[in-house]
Amino acid sequence: MIQHKPVVVILVDHKIRDLPVAVLIAFHLEQLGMEVHLEPLESYKGVLAAFRPDPIIFHHLLASHLVEYSKRLHKMGVLVAVLFSEGLTYGKEMRLFSAGRNHGAHIDLFFCWNEPIKEAMREVGADSSTRIEVVGPPRMDFYFPPWSGTNGAEGGSRRSRPKILLATNLGLAPYKELPPVEADKLFDIWSKRIASYKDYWGAIEVQYRSRSRVLDYMRQLLESDRYDVVLRPHPREGHEYYHDWVESLPVALQRSIVVDGTSKISELIIDCDLEISLDTCTTALEPWIAVVP
Repeated sequence: MIQHKPVVVILVDHKIRDLPVAVLIAFHLEQLGMEVHLEPLESYKGVLAAFRPDPIIFHHLLASHLVEYSKRLHKMGVLVAVLFSEGLTYGKEMRLFSAGRNHGAHIDLFFCWNEPIKEAMREVGADSSTRIEVVGPPRMDFYFPPWSGTNGAEGGSRRSRPKILLATNLGLAPYKELPPVEADKLFDIWSKRIASYKDYWGAIEVQYRSRSRVLDYMRQLLESDRYDVVLRPHPREGHEYYHDWVESLPVALQRSIVVDGTSKISELIIDCDLEISLDTCTTALEPWIAVVP
């Protein structure tokens, strides 16, 4: 008798941020005898006919169209799983929103980073049939053997000067110079359901000013002529602004800085001597785990 080989589809939301983790999980699942397919989130409907999966793993189920799709999958007998790509939700309102207070998606299996999210899911009345597992951030596996060896970092001992990594997290700044309707669309649902998001124009103003200040600090660092700097924009930020800024610098300063928007963040963190983070980005947590200052 031929046994059915479980088929798993992992939908990748953001290639730079999420693909390395998806590949690692796929590797483990294939070792367990499963057939795994990695597909972009935009193909969420097509994977159903293409692969006939047993479960589909999402990074989130907050968007209304994905909520409705999760209910349809349930009716069709396809398991729905969620594996958070980001999990540092500090405020209670945000935790409850991420846990599903406002959307009511069908979720069979929910993998979360920490106990507060698990507690939030129970607080918002997650269905008792939803299995919730606290697994920690899967991306952190790349800071430990054997997967840390995949980063290819050269280490400080081979360098003539210390390397500083600046990880920005200022994705709202560009909205200051876009038509107001763009920000209004982005925050339409958030501002109505999360009190701290109501003054989103204030947040945009702060990030817009902060972006200039951060680069002023970076210029002073470069002018000291003591360090090499890697500037890593957040995956949700555009890179053009930072490339333009570097090109505006004197040639002598340009030699000491690069903008890297494509390398794995774990690779960049392991390969630096000092990491600088902004606000509540997960890159403030990751160097601590990797034992990097």
